[in-house]
Order: sequence, then C-alpha cells, then structure tokens
Amino acid sequence: MAVSSLGAGSGVLTQSVIDQLKAADTASIITPIETKITLQQQKGQALSLLTSLFTTFQSSVSALNDSAIYQKRTVSGNVENEVSVTADAGVAVQSFSISDTQLAKKSVIESGRFSSTSSYISNGSGTMSIGIDGTTYDIDYTSSTTLADLVTAINDKAGSDLKASTLQVGTNDYRLILTSNETGASQAITISDSANGSLDYALYKQQDTIGSGLFTSATSSVLSSPVIQSTKLSLSQALSDGGVSIEIDGVQYSTAFDTDHATTLANFKDAIDASGLYTATISGNDITITANTAGANYTITSPFSTTDSSASASTTDTTPTVSGTYDITMNGTTYNVAYDQNTTLDSLVNSINSTVGSNVASIKQVGSSYQLVIESTAEGDDSTFSVSDSGGYLSSKLTTGIINYTPGAEVQQAQDASFKYNGITVTRSSNEITDIISGVTINLLKDGSSANIDIAQDVDSISTEMSTLVDSYNSLISQLTSMTTADTEAGTVGVFNGDSSITSISRDITRLFTSINNDGYSLAQFGIDLSEKGTMSFNSATFKTKFNEDTTLSEQFFSGLTTYDDNGNVASQKDGIFTQLNALTTRYLGSYGSDGILDNLTTASSDAVTSLTTDKTKAQALLDARYETMTARFVEYDSIMTKLTSQFSSLQMQIDAMASGG
Repeated sequence: MAVSSLGAGSGVLTQSVIDQLKAADTASIITPIETKITLQQQKGQALSLLTSLFTTFQSSVSALNDSAIYQKRTVSGNVENEVSVTADAGVAVQSFSISDTQLAKKSVIESGRFSSTSSYISNGSGTMSIGIDGTTYDIDYTSSTTLADLVTAINDKAGSDLKASTLQVGTNDYRLILTSNETGASQAITISDSANGSLDYALYKQQDTIGSGLFTSATSSVLSSPVIQSTKLSLSQALSDGGVSIEIDGVQYSTAFDTDHATTLANFKDAIDASGLYTATISGNDITITANTAGANYTITSPFSTTDSSASASTTDTTPTVSGTYDITMNGTTYNVAYDQNTTLDSLVNSINSTVGSNVASIKQVGSSYQLVIESTAEGDDSTFSVSDSGGYLSSKLTTGIINYTPGAEVQQAQDASFKYNGITVTRSSNEITDIISGVTINLLKDGSSANIDIAQDVDSISTEMSTLVDSYNSLISQLTSMTTADTEAGTVGVFNGDSSITSISRDITRLFTSINNDGYSLAQFGIDLSEKGTMSFNSATFKTKFNEDTTLSEQFFSGLTTYDDNGNVASQKDGIFTQLNALTTRYLGSYGSDGILDNLTTASSDAVTSLTTDKTKAQALLDARYETMTARFVEYDSIMTKLTSQFSSLQMQIDAMASGG
C-alpha cells in the first residue's frame, strides 16, 4: 500500500524508504526461491529433452535386440511384369528357378446376340442350369424373363462363384457375359437347359445352331405335302362261294360270301369305310384301300385273303414313292441325308446323326409343338451352316423356314497355372502360389516367363538401423555433455554439472559400446568407431563384411542366445550387446516410459517446482503483510510529526510576537 503524502509531515518517513527496505527483503527472501524455481524448471526441460533423445536411442537399441530384424529377407531375381516373388520374415535363405510359365485363367463365356437387355430369353418356362467348380446353380425363367432379369437372377444365386453382366458389342447387339470369380480349370462354366425347356440357344450353344419350323408331333411327316398311302387288293377271279379279309394296324376287316361276288365285295368295302380311317374303291376283282389322311401311314399286319377255294388273293402297295436328300453343309462339308415318303421328324433326326457321324440333330419340344435342332460340328468363328433340299419334297419348315441362332462362345477357357520349379513341372489353380515354400509367395504375371530367385538375409535393414543408432547416440551424448560440463571460457555451466545420476549415463553407455564379449566380438569390428571427443561413426561396408562372415555368431553377439530344454524351460541364456544396452536404457527410461531414473528425476524436479512455488507464495504474503503494517505505522508517525510541527510553528509565532512588542 503506497501513500503518496507519506513523509509530508516529517520529511523522513517517506514511501521511498519503505520501497527500498522491501526491495532489500525481497532480494534476500524471494529471489533465492525464484532462482531455485528457475533451476528446477531448466532441469525439467533438460530432462524432457534427455527422455526424448533417450527414447529415440532406445528404439534403435530395441530393434537391434529384437530377433525380428534378423529375420527380414530380401528377394532378388524378380522379373518386372513377369515373375514376382515375396518372402516372409524368417524364411530359410535359398535359391530356386521358375520357368515355362503358363498363367491360370478365369472362365469367360459370351452368349449369342440379343437386340437389347429387355429382350426375352425364352418363349416358355424352364430352368437354366449353370455349373462351376462342382456346384450347379438352377435359375428359373419364364416367357417374361428378360436378359436384364437373367443377369440379376444369376448374380443373386451364383454370385459367390461367378459374375454375370451384359455387354453391348454393336448396334442392337447385346451379349450376356459370365466370368468366374477365380482362376483354374475347375472354374469352367457350363450352361444347360432343363428337359423340354425353351431357353434361347444364344445363351448356351457355342455352335451355329438352326431350328426348324414347328411340327405337331415328333412323328410328323417331313414332306411338304405328305403322301397318301394306298394298297391294291386283287382277286384272281370272281368269288363264287367264299368271303375276304385283311388286317390293318391289328384290326381285322372281313366279310362272308353274300349272294354273289359284287354283293360280297360291296359288304367288304362298307366294313373298310366304316373305320373312318380308310376308303375302299372297287374295280372288277380289285379293291383299292386309301388312307383318309395324308401322311397317316398304316401297316398291313395280315395280308388280303379269301376263303373261296377257286380264287386267290394278293396285296400290292400302291403308295406313290418320294425320294431326295436333305443337304446340310457344315464347316465346308456337305452331308446328304436321304429321305422318302415315309420319313418322319424323328426318323430324319436319326438319319442326320448317322450321316454326320455325331449327334448334331435333336428334337426340341416348344410348348406343345416339336422342332428339329441341328448344331454345327465346330464352334465359334469356325462354325458355318446351310441347308437345302435336293428333291423338293421337304416341308419349307426345314429349309426356308429355319431359324438361325447366333452362337455364344467360350471367350476364355478356364485353365490352371503351370510352371517349372527347379525344373519340375507344377500346376496350381491360381497365379499366386503360396504352398510350395512356406512363407514364400510366387506371383506369375506373364506366359512364357522365367526367373532365378535368391532369398537372402536383409543385411541392409540391419545396417540402416545401426546407422540410426549411431545418429541417436551422438545426439544423446552431445546433449549429455552440454548438460553436465562447465565451459570456463564461455562462462557456462551445465544444468546437471556435478549430478552423478546424469553424468553416469554417458559413462555406462560408452562402457558397453566399447566392450568385447567372450567370443572376441566388439562393435568396433562391425564398423562402429568412437573419436577422442566421443563422437561415434559407422562404416556400413565394414559392418556388412563382418556380419556376413558368420551371420549366426553376429546375431548372437547383437541379440544374444536363449536355449530351451525338452520341457520348454530356459536351459541357457546369453545376453547380446544390445540386450545389455536395452536393459540399461530400460533402467533409465523405465517400462513403458515410467518408473525409470529419468522419470523419477523429472517427477522430483516437478515436485520441487511445486514446493518452491508454494514457499515463494507464502514468503511473498508475509513480506507484503509486514510492509503493509510498516506503512500504516509510518503514516501514524508522520501524522504525529505533522501535529507537532504545526504546534511548534504556532508557539514560534507567539514568541516572535512577544519579542517584537517588547
């Protein structure tokens, strides 16, 4: 509390005097505490820096103590875009060759042409079956199923094994594309239609395929105008006392002698006509039976006969004869398939297959009708087709009325990968092979490739980590030197000068770096050198040469060796140089950054700052209170002095007045 008029009465007890007194007390009481606080704060900052540098150093030490860095592998001999090999850590060091590669491929199927994705795939109902890798997926369809609908249905049901899509390859030309998800011969995609199904051939035929017009049955005549069958029944003379009979398709038609020859034959005619299947005409001693329906063939199962002892009977086929060839040209070869008046749709199929030498023809039921289907003997671009009729008797359903189905194609055949491993032929379903050498992945990227592969220990990684260790060591030691020594010329003293808990760090580390183990190994032999000033350097070439002399002993020197008995218990243990350094860094840093020497020192410094700050606050409060009391007393004393001065002045004036009046 400053009082501006203090000292007005006395001229002695002024605010300046109080300020000087308080400044002196502050210098002797408060300033020493502040100096200590500043020192502890500097130590805290220095400890934070040391901890950071020590942590970086420990990271390299731990890496070099960890067996993982010695398990790293390098692979040489890979051929870009042809053969690629990778090796996991710990894989045995080895060499092998890869040659004569043939890539594994997916199965890719392309359908024939559809005019749009909304085109219908069938004119009826059925089930499309897709086979892949031993599994069959059944896709139901109807006459309202479109190409787009089919794609969705396939992906929903078979999406785990293959992918369906549509591809527009031209104007009004859309194709269904099926692609297996995986490679390998087992991934070959097959497509078939259910029995009596009506799936568009473009979806599953890979040959040019033609379909005839529709016939009412499989036994329908293939002629344009089916021949009407007729049979002539002849008697050698007029009947005098006997009757006549014949058996057609197992039915007996007969009559006994009645009055005379004419009446008997008339009765026989009536019996034939009554069947509704045939019509009989009489001419003298001859009777001609004609089928009522063209193409409705019949069979005489028992010939015409008579019981008249004086006459004889004979049977003659009078059906008109027809002959010709159904000429089928496939892939440059013409097959002439003979037909006659008795050829039906199913017999034509048999004749085609017999002439061609393979089952290229079949009958497909379309609704309630029947269709002749002929597939080319070749696939894809080699598949060509034409048909003609040499006799001119065939139904136009088999010639000008045929339907050409655009064939699909196997765009890419599923196949296994094949290659030679050290000269031995190996096949796999994938181009990524992981089961030949445990931990080694071979990727085949191109047909006809070869590579000589070497898998070696990754010494470069160890060397790089060693270089990082040296850098972190130099950074740590440089700061330790600055913090623990005094520079008389510069007049500076390190914040930890004389602190043995800090000065021992560099001594302990350097002792281990310059040690020699029982096998005569030292870090100096591995390219690590310490200068007179304590700066460390690293020679990578020297390191690699020494390390490769005996990689096993080198690893043991760095990370130690632990052996176990048959029960899995530790039998012996030898610490490596970095095992010892790791233990040292852990002693200073603690486990997981706590309970180490540096952590404890940091905590102590922080606690000291807190305690000193409390002491300062208390001392400052006492000092402020003392001078507030002193100021109050000075004010009181100054007031008394002012009154006394005033009284003295009044008395002086009276004395002066009396003296002048006398």
